Amino acid sequence: MKKKIVSAILATALVASSLTGCSFMGLGNSSQIEGSKKSDKELVTEATESVLKDCQNADYDAILKDIDSSAKNDFKNFNMETADKAFYASLGAGAEAYVGDDIKTKVTNLWKKFQKDMIKSYKVKKVTIKDKAAVVDYDVKYAFTDKELVSVVTDKTVINEFKEECEKYGTDHAAEVQQIYLTEGETGLYKKIYNDLLPNYIEKVSNKYDDSKSGFKGDSYIYRFKLKIKNNKWVVTSLKSNETSKMKSK
Repeated sequence: MKKKIVSAILATALVASSLTGCSFMGLGNSSQIEGSKKSDKELVTEATESVLKDCQNADYDAILKDIDSSAKNDFKNFNMETADKAFYASLGAGAEAYVGDDIKTKVTNLWKKFQKDMIKSYKVKKVTIKDKAAVVDYDVKYAFTDKELVSVVTDKTVINEFKEECEKYGTDHAAEVQQIYLTEGETGLYKKIYNDLLPNYIEKVSNKYDDSKSGFKGDSYIYRFKLKIKNNKWVVTSLKSNETSKMKSK
């Protein structure tokens, strides 16, 4: 029973794969600006910068207000619900149904911390406007690489300390856990375990991230926004991104 408990909880380390930013896709070279008006250039830049600020604030609701519905899927990784579900899925056993609201808030706040730090800076690279369509490329600096963030979630010290806590919990609460299992079944068992142990794991990961982030090298990306005029206003209709190094090699 104790080994099963430990294995179930330690599966949280697998959640790292859900922490990447926007979908990274290859892009071609954009054309030079032709026939664009300064006012339109300012407007499309303003529209895209507004969305980037929403991303920096990890404000998914604001993002949805600032983009066209056709672009929603391109911003799905800024949706905290997506990250939350990936976290609970990594735990297995229908974990989301067992954790309380307090833990759900802690999980969401952890992803939000990562998202708020992710985009460190951005700068307009190129603006292309033709008729009622526009493309805006940005150089975007990330505060961390995927590998650096994964190293936090899968840190050996964090995992080993948490493993020890799980083992101690299994010993100290053996009678209590067994009684809950006998009277409430697996539902009661997992509810007890997750709500007792997950807060410590989340806190350890959060603290490890805070201690490590000053040493992150980060990475560079190119964000390509496409826009169109809708209701007399420039709106973002898509976002694609890729690592700058890959972009230059094309």
